[in-house]
Amino acid sequence: MDGLNTGRRTLLAVVGGVTGLGAAGCLQLEEGDDESPADGSDESDSGDEDTADSEDSVSFEVAWTGTDVDGLDAFIEENDIRTNPEIRPHGVVDESVYVIGGNSGALAAINPDTRAVETRYDSETREWDGVTSTHLTDDSVYMAGPTDDGGKIVKLTPGDDLVWSRTAVNEHESVSQFAVCDEYLFACSRNRTQDTTMAFEVFDTNGDQVFVETWDEDSIVNNFRDLAVTENFVFIGELNTAYVYDIDGQELLESADLFGVEHGRHFTIEDSVLYSVGRYETKAIDLETNELLFDAEPGGVVDPVLSETSLLVGDETGLYSYDRTTGEENWHHRTTNEVSGGPVVLDGIAYALDDSDLLYAVRIDDGTVLHDGEVPFDGRTPLLSTDDSLVFTDQDGLVIVEPTVS
Repeated sequence: MDGLNTGRRTLLAVVGGVTGLGAAGCLQLEEGDDESPADGSDESDSGDEDTADSEDSVSFEVAWTGTDVDGLDAFIEENDIRTNPEIRPHGVVDESVYVIGGNSGALAAINPDTRAVETRYDSETREWDGVTSTHLTDDSVYMAGPTDDGGKIVKLTPGDDLVWSRTAVNEHESVSQFAVCDEYLFACSRNRTQDTTMAFEVFDTNGDQVFVETWDEDSIVNNFRDLAVTENFVFIGELNTAYVYDIDGQELLESADLFGVEHGRHFTIEDSVLYSVGRYETKAIDLETNELLFDAEPGGVVDPVLSETSLLVGDETGLYSYDRTTGEENWHHRTTNEVSGGPVVLDGIAYALDDSDLLYAVRIDDGTVLHDGEVPFDGRTPLLSTDDSLVFTDQDGLVIVEPTVS
């Protein structure tokens, strides 16, 4: 397992509850789709027909927790982390599990093989009030979070040395979303009051501002949800208006003007296709032709996830699988409450948690339900995955679970 200097994929992770937006993926609209199941159920539905649960099931074994990690106690003590839990899972990069300190700006990477803290990023950020987002590359570490002086973004070296630090425009209290490409950093910020100003900023690699757009408290722009970056565009997921930033033209456009339709609020991009979900619809847009490939119902409240052939979406009533080419629904499984963790895919199985801290495991290829009920260990959101394990939060802040199908 390598450190930051070699073999590093990028991580763009958002931890909810820090910015006053609720969980990273919560919205204000509460009405359900008439065609979506409105209550919880133990049945898996495919179209109008019920698919009986298989005798197969999945069991869960706790492999290790935060109390087993060498160096984690020192990380907590030296950053004066006092929240409960003291640390929370934040993301997985190259199989390293990243955790953040609840009331500080501290970030640490844990090596699952050695069960030890292998890297810490805290010298410049430990006095922060939390961490909103991180982005890691082979040669840089970017972090964002709230501070007493406003929302901050810093660029660090892999050795935790400060390259630059910037405060959000208008001294906004929180940087709620940010993303990075080779030449620019894109940030959405806001104040944490009910009626607030919002901003979208673009910085170059030296931390100099090259573009900014602000909206006052009377604007309908009031809740940034997600950012997705391609070579030419930045897609901005917002509660009411779908915006696209033209990187070369340094211009902010509305999605409907560019594509003829609005994209959703949460994204994933693969093979030049933008998959997006709003509260009521799931869309796929060909980014080379600007063509809408499909528009399906319902939508989702968390980031959509791709498997080899399927698009997985979690919404307020269940877990849905769509054909990623046609948008045709493969199956859906009702959840007791809104999906809040996952879905994540591990060995052909989709795992998700809902707001009632109930755990679901559904086989992707046929919709077979392997688990639907209480979490059989002390764990809750967020839900992440390594190559062979699931990552949860527990009373000690971190629990690594190995699922087995029998």
